[in-house]
Amino acid sequence: MNPWDASTTLALAPFSQASGLSLPLVVGSPQWFMPTEASSVSVAATASLPIEFDYGPDTGDPDLVSNIGTSPSGSYTPPAGNLAGGFWFATPSEIGPYPAGAPAGTVSMSMDVTAKAFDSQVTSDTGDLELAATNPATTFSPIVINPGQSATVNVTITPSGSSGSVVTGTLYVDDFLTNVPPYGQQGANELAAIPYAYTTG
Repeated sequence: MNPWDASTTLALAPFSQASGLSLPLVVGSPQWFMPTEASSVSVAATASLPIEFDYGPDTGDPDLVSNIGTSPSGSYTPPAGNLAGGFWFATPSEIGPYPAGAPAGTVSMSMDVTAKAFDSQVTSDTGDLELAATNPATTFSPIVINPGQSATVNVTITPSGSSGSVVTGTLYVDDFLTNVPPYGQQGANELAAIPYAYTTG
């Protein structure tokens, strides 16, 4: 059995500032990249004054909200299937009323997901967009396939373990989306899940 085919907890790496944010938030929100094969998400904040936050995919559905406090949190597990892939946000807001204007404060945020682990023994000549979930510096070279065309992606599996071990797993093929309506977001969709098995020599 391939341990990478099981679910694990991944701490997502923010693509924008998520620590020591100044409140009230003037513009923008912390952003994280949600990998495909993610089945639940948890978001947490630590603030110097009471807040709540909205969170969800940039495409806007579902639109989720945390509880209220100086350490609010929120979690979500979709009733069926996986979470929407692509960029997710969390927008902290102070709790009013503000008779003399919103006071100054700070907040730090984090996002964790339950998802399939990344198999470091599998690489491809296109790179892996999904690794951006834990490493925003990830590079990849997607293949553009026009209608009626096909392409080959070379995948290398570098096995480890004792001789005679049987390893099974699933190879996922994803696409990369740009300029998704209505706001021009970026994201990813899972196109195929290809099972594989081999015996180490």
